Amino acid sequence: MCAALETYFARSLGFALLALGLIVIILSGVLPLDTSSDEASSDGTTPSPYASAAVLISMLHHASTAFYCYGWFAWTRETGYLLGCVGSAIFATFALYCIMFASDKAMTSRYHKFDQSTSGFPFKNSQSYRAKKKAL
Repeated sequence: MCAALETYFARSLGFALLALGLIVIILSGVLPLDTSSDEASSDGTTPSPYASAAVLISMLHHASTAFYCYGWFAWTRETGYLLGCVGSAIFATFALYCIMFASDKAMTSRYHKFDQSTSGFPFKNSQSYRAKKKAL
């Protein structure tokens, strides 16, 4: 049986994780807060200004959770901690990937909408901007 204090802390941690997940979803722009932002951008590709901050906070949380779970796994050798460590490490790695590469401004043509930064090595690149420009 768990003590009342342990039950309280477990429920508090659960609610804190739910709140963190909701904050990440709202601040990343996946869940719009109002309809005026949809009308302002007709293409719908305008990113939320808080997206990178929300992903950074989520990455720090998952990295620290992975470290904590690994510490408990090394101490107790229980499989649940190892699974938690692997899951949190995967989420932290994906968030780090998004921070590093998702906000990258690609060299996209305004008129043709082709990516100009593609290369043809080692295969011929039929989607390159220069080939499309020559065809026009």
